[in-house]
Amino acid sequence: MQKTNLKKIDRGWQYTVYNLGKRVLKVPNSRSKIKGIMLLEESPKITLNPKKFKETIDKLIKDREESLRLLKQHNVNLKILGNPKIIGKNIEQDKVAVLREILKKSKNPKVYLDKSIKLIIECWKRGFSEKIFNLTKNNGINHKDEVILLDFGEITWNKNDVKRHIKNKRWLESWSYNKDLPKNIKEYYKKEMEKNITLKNLNKYWKNK
Repeated sequence: MQKTNLKKIDRGWQYTVYNLGKRVLKVPNSRSKIKGIMLLEESPKITLNPKKFKETIDKLIKDREESLRLLKQHNVNLKILGNPKIIGKNIEQDKVAVLREILKKSKNPKVYLDKSIKLIIECWKRGFSEKIFNLTKNNGINHKDEVILLDFGEITWNKNDVKRHIKNKRWLESWSYNKDLPKNIKEYYKKEMEKNITLKNLNKYWKNK
């Protein structure tokens, strides 16, 4: 199926997303397309610095390719990733509602924050973790009202990386926390992350290779 025949429904830095009915097709953006998107959305501190700009794009592409390569190598229950099917460089995946939209509509959004934190630990049990913690746009809600990681272009299989993120409380630096998370639940999210995303729990739940 040609992507030109499909309806585009979303676009991130790494992928453009097309509607397949109950599934979606995620097509990787070219280097030039990523550059154009970042010129519109990224901080001038990066885009006006040619060296840093190139390094940022290089890292995005490397992370995207590395995530797919490692996902193919590991025996992972793909349900928590929306049952992705890797077709060449493209990804076919379950269609879900993006978490940011659910949080806006829900009468009890804290439930979805709790589920998002549980998802992090479920990923740990399988030996990987998200690195960026942009939960509002990287997490989605499936038809069973479960939270899944819909964007796995920036994950790590290195436990030491995760330790560093926990020590630095990397989630407090994320775009979702600083720009997108509704103010009435930010403090709750911060408190619950500090309570659950700990070195103790990492050691308890991380899958031993």
